[in-house]
Amino acid sequence: MNIELKNIQHTEEPYPGYQLLPQKGDLYINGTHVGDFISTGIGRSCFYNAKDQEAAMLIEEAEKDFNRQPEMYFPSLSNDTRGIYFQPSIELEIMKELFKFNQQERENSTLEYWDLVAGKQADNIVVGNPDSSLVTHSLPRPTAVLVEHPSLTHMLMNFIEHQVMPTLGEGDRILNHNIPEKTLEWCGLKPYQYLSAIGIKEDNTGHRMKIEAKNIQHETLLPQGPRAFCCDIYIDGIPTGYCSKYGTGKQTHILPIVTGDKDAVAMLKLADAICSKLPTEIAPRSLNNSKKDFPTALARFLEGKIGEVIEQQEAAKFVLEEQVDSIVIGRPSLPNLSFKLSRPIDMIVADPFQWYQISDVLRRKVLPNMGTDEKVLNTNIPEAVFKLAGLKDGQYTLSNGHQKEDKKARHSSQRPG
Repeated sequence: MNIELKNIQHTEEPYPGYQLLPQKGDLYINGTHVGDFISTGIGRSCFYNAKDQEAAMLIEEAEKDFNRQPEMYFPSLSNDTRGIYFQPSIELEIMKELFKFNQQERENSTLEYWDLVAGKQADNIVVGNPDSSLVTHSLPRPTAVLVEHPSLTHMLMNFIEHQVMPTLGEGDRILNHNIPEKTLEWCGLKPYQYLSAIGIKEDNTGHRMKIEAKNIQHETLLPQGPRAFCCDIYIDGIPTGYCSKYGTGKQTHILPIVTGDKDAVAMLKLADAICSKLPTEIAPRSLNNSKKDFPTALARFLEGKIGEVIEQQEAAKFVLEEQVDSIVIGRPSLPNLSFKLSRPIDMIVADPFQWYQISDVLRRKVLPNMGTDEKVLNTNIPEAVFKLAGLKDGQYTLSNGHQKEDKKARHSSQRPG
């Protein structure tokens, strides 16, 4: 059953009988409009209504179809438990679709911000802070003319030094990416006061600064308890600060790499301002937003990066444990279904005459439940078994032996002669 949401809108009107400020829209099943839905946010309850008797029957049929499907597995990163299984449902599909919609909305908002900068920089110096509106300083000539003619570059530098720099507030920077970095340096600007020092990614999504969490260390303080972590913060490849947290609900500490280093503090504040504009996943609810927190948007960004690393490690660990006697499907960072076999896989693959036991399960159970962006995550099944079951390239993971052979082949093909 294919669930679609259309005409999604934010509303300030509470849903009848509920004091909520939700999102609402039209609900479609297999391309047919069946009614409307209301949602109060990711992870909260969704409600949907049939527009007529025929639509009610289609909704009931869809609910039965989802109830027949195997449960979906979501690994847990908050403690040492194996994760949670959820029964597929219309409500779960609505939540997944809304998550994608909200993420796209945030990305579009960021694109609009940087498109506005691109449009104004042709004949202006554009100054801004991701948390505030843009300010433009009109140039006497187009930026391209001032940059291309050395005799006019002095005019541009003089304009920046005397007209723009005195107006820069804390966290502000020149957002033009059509002015050479050297020109901005000669004006006396600090690296964190202009965009060119940070660089622009080709995808133009607004990710103008490379922020990395390195040397990550994490552990669970108590059985079933919260996870603590610490890491080094690198900005544009330069070690800038430290980040640490000692459990869920605790404050995330961010400190400059050298106490009192003004440049490091300025870079951290600029990183925080940029992070506040980035498309983000759901912010940790337990983050302490008191005035002592510094800086919160950067903290959420780093928590997300560290969460990704932990998630990948936990997912890889889960697959290794499950694949002993099960077929695991999902994305590398999010295994969500496993199909248990009657015997350990190593015993089955040892006898080619028994491979059908795996290929039958792949064909009958795995393929029908595999999403478009999912694949079999097992690394202990020969490629020939996948081919026997009809899986295509990209729908399975090469076994450890095949991965080594593939790397060896690529390496030999790159040798000269």
